[in-house]
Amino acid sequence: MSTVSRHPDLKGILDTWRAQELLASAPARIDQHRKGNLSIHVTRPDGSPAPDGILVNIRQKTHAFGFGCAALSLHSHTDPAAEAQYQKLFTDAFNFATIMTFWHDIEKEKGKRTTELYLRRAKTLKAAGIRVKGHPLILPGVCPGWVPKDPDGARAAVQDWITHMVRTFRGVVDTWDVTGDIWTADNQQNGIGAWVRKAGRQQVFADALRWTKAANPDAVTLYNDFALDNAYVDLVRGAIRGGDPLSVQGLEAHMDGAGWLLEQLWMHSDTFGKLGRPLHWSEITVNSNDLGAKGPQGDISTRSGEARQAEYADAMYRLLFSHPNVDAICWWNLVDGDWGGNPGGLVRRNLTPKPSYDVIRQLIHEEWDSTMRKRTDHRGEVSARVFAGTYEVTIDGAGISNKQVTIDVTAGKSTRRVDVTL
Repeated sequence: MSTVSRHPDLKGILDTWRAQELLASAPARIDQHRKGNLSIHVTRPDGSPAPDGILVNIRQKTHAFGFGCAALSLHSHTDPAAEAQYQKLFTDAFNFATIMTFWHDIEKEKGKRTTELYLRRAKTLKAAGIRVKGHPLILPGVCPGWVPKDPDGARAAVQDWITHMVRTFRGVVDTWDVTGDIWTADNQQNGIGAWVRKAGRQQVFADALRWTKAANPDAVTLYNDFALDNAYVDLVRGAIRGGDPLSVQGLEAHMDGAGWLLEQLWMHSDTFGKLGRPLHWSEITVNSNDLGAKGPQGDISTRSGEARQAEYADAMYRLLFSHPNVDAICWWNLVDGDWGGNPGGLVRRNLTPKPSYDVIRQLIHEEWDSTMRKRTDHRGEVSARVFAGTYEVTIDGAGISNKQVTIDVTAGKSTRRVDVTL
């Protein structure tokens, strides 16, 4: 990839000295942090090496890294053809998905929880081999009106809600944005706000994490925030110091203008990565409108804006995929207008892919895919350096019945050895 920006709007964003340095060194970091060694040993039934020239098909089924997107309008299309197209676009690109699980949507009235649509979304994604995250369990700004406004009553209601949701979705959704934006509770005149003001942010955070893990010991727990500041750092440090079960830090980047400086993304990844928990860039928005467009015009995707979005997405994904502390990159809305009316999707409103969708899919499924065919050497061996993930290995050759195994390869210097007997 050229490190010199082609789109005029990206001058000073992608072509700074630091950005060029980071992008130029990204391939070496990707090889170091995203690949592992695979060694396949094929033997005859008597234990002797198989003859050289046996064909070994290595097919990458999925990445260990999370390439995600929010499935905001899954199962929301009245036209079956549109729904099928939406699902195809999603499953063709991503291995990780976020579904909305807002409390005020699911339990508008106390005790009347409507989880059917949300479970249907999660099951559809899981059936396609996609890991699913629920977003969120609680947020201060979206508390149902019926939740008691006294702190103790609110705390009890939140515990009941978290326990119910995590148990109900267990095995389908095992990753949760437990809470986020907790600092916004200061100005919320609702039950969660009252509880946070009495107990303090750190205690509320600890309670929510512990209730989630109690309901599902296998749950992956996240805190998610758009304020990437010292208060967030202190919150994470406090959780780690207190032994609270925080699995992952979620960093949001809903970008105005052409996009953030690449060195800004790198700096945040460094800062939060040093705290001892892996990172998800959990909500990313980069718009494809004309810069400076106001009112309704600001919600319109343009050809120039789409070219800018694609170029920025290419650079951003290369950068973040190369950072050792980042475990997932999650675009926010797949389709323009799915969230807030903005043109931050990878797909237009008519469900045709933008250049950014094609760029991201090409990176994930072509450039960063280790599917290959190799033949055994005189020792009956095949060796390869491959992207971390799940693989299907098939051995075939003249007069040999196919042998197939599924394996996981982790990133690093160690070698994953696979022994296959014909």
